[in-house]
Amino acid sequence: MNYRYWTNRIFVLISLFLFTLPMFSQKGVSKERIYTMKKGRHHATRLFKNRLLRQIETLHWYNRFDTSARYIIRNSDGTIHEDQQDWSKLSGITFTPWQPQRNTAMAGWRYNNIADSIELTPYFHVNGQRIFKDNPHLSVGVNEPFEHVVHLNYETKEITVTITTPRAELSETHRFTTFRKWLVQIHPYFGGNKRAPRNIKLRVRREIMERK
Repeated sequence: MNYRYWTNRIFVLISLFLFTLPMFSQKGVSKERIYTMKKGRHHATRLFKNRLLRQIETLHWYNRFDTSARYIIRNSDGTIHEDQQDWSKLSGITFTPWQPQRNTAMAGWRYNNIADSIELTPYFHVNGQRIFKDNPHLSVGVNEPFEHVVHLNYETKEITVTITTPRAELSETHRFTTFRKWLVQIHPYFGGNKRAPRNIKLRVRREIMERK
């Protein structure tokens, strides 16, 4: 008997179970929810609060950071650490919840302490490769609303992430070799390498459209 084979599959099943509890009605617009990325942590929510979805075509998030997003990452001598430039993540989707950094589509964000703005960019993991651009990116002010959308094309197996602010829109598309009818929604994450230096709050509403 191939114990390694069965151990790997049991691990996958247990991971999927933990990542997708509890399930919820897919369609419609959710109530506004506040995510808190707590000081000293990466994840905004506990692992088992991710959501399992099926045959989803579009997920649309309406977002707004408050003044708590004005974080600074400092070196021991008080200067600004280079990780201030790292991208944190907003909500998105993954096809591999037990290895979310293999196949993920979401939006990246970071605080620009010089411009006092939130910078935004499409952010992907495709077959374990990180794909994002520092430029071009979009910017919004603290307390200014913005949106991001993840759209899945089941025919071409492409995923498009579109970010919209009051002044501009930025979109990027990538093809996924791992593409399934079932996917998992993932939640905001701070980092990058560093954990949140303070409590950071993000207000979110989510709209889901199923595949027709």
